[in-house]
Amino acid sequence: MLNIMKKYDPTASITDIVDSIVFGPVTSRRGGRSLGVNILPPGKKVCSFDCAYCMLGRTQAHSGKGAVGWANIDLVEKGLIEASEFLRKIKMEIECIALTGNGEPTLNPEFYDIVERIMEVRDDLFSGVPVVIYTNSSKVCERSVMNGLAMADLVIAKLDAVDEELRELINHASNTPPVKDIVAGLRALRNCSNGELAVDIMLVEIAEETNLDCLEEMSEALLEIRPHCVYVQTPTKPPVKTSVKSVAKEELIKSASVIKEKTGYDVYVLLGMNPPMPIAVLATWSG
Repeated sequence: MLNIMKKYDPTASITDIVDSIVFGPVTSRRGGRSLGVNILPPGKKVCSFDCAYCMLGRTQAHSGKGAVGWANIDLVEKGLIEASEFLRKIKMEIECIALTGNGEPTLNPEFYDIVERIMEVRDDLFSGVPVVIYTNSSKVCERSVMNGLAMADLVIAKLDAVDEELRELINHASNTPPVKDIVAGLRALRNCSNGELAVDIMLVEIAEETNLDCLEEMSEALLEIRPHCVYVQTPTKPPVKTSVKSVAKEELIKSASVIKEKTGYDVYVLLGMNPPMPIAVLATWSG
């Protein structure tokens, strides 16, 4: 049975596959009270990665080829208008508009135009509310995608590994550029962006492998990218693969401290469902 894409659903969750374009408000650790915008087909996960830890489960389509039900510019605008009317009725304000949802938003073939329209609608209906895009970074080297990302107030870009074999183990990337090209693409995005760039690192243990052992190489890549800040986290929900383990809180804090020491950047730790905590304060806390 073909899923029908709803324009807006106030009851959908940020942690589930959704059947709507705009959803929420939902509570986000980094964005606070947010409206989610899903520009991928309804009812299934479409992503260029199949991360071993993904809370949405296994990827069902790795690219936009042959997929049906993509959100388009007009439907996104109508969804945001419906959401603004709902929020007005319940007298609630939002703190963020977040492009997230059923996988990797940059796979939408109209990505640039959709982001442009979202920014316009934001200015009309949600003045002052930041637009945030979550991406796995796999298409950042494409000019139209980079230009679309550059319009956002904040881009949160995934970079779990800088070693190709380790990235394959963690992310199971499909038809994506080498990591070195993605790092260069993120650096170029940092240079041309109107907003800020954050790099998000998911620390995991898989069988005998872990990206905890690659903090030196990761720090070197971060120095090349020059993000405004770095988020370090570990899975909070049961992973797709049973061989995947979250790292201990102590290891998470220690790793974030190493990245902070080697880069000098603002580094934040995400623990459970708590909001980001600056490692500069957390590492010295003795309470």
